[in-house]
Amino acid sequence: MVRPTILTETWALILNHHIYEADALQIATCMQSQSNALVSSDRRLVQISRKTGLEAFHIVNDEEKINSLLKR
Repeated sequence: MVRPTILTETWALILNHHIYEADALQIATCMQSQSNALVSSDRRLVQISRKTGLEAFHIVNDEEKINSLLKR
């Protein structure tokens, strides 16, 4: 079940960043769950995630950073 706070944040992300619902839901869920990082192969999703303050990594371009994060 998706919490109302996540849906509210999802809607704000859609309006502010003009992104797909699924992308906004991923970002909002990551933010609400206090995840350490978001990893994706979608460059735009990574870019917008970073704009929201999340630590986000592109699966190919940021491979070394991801490996470093996993070693923490």
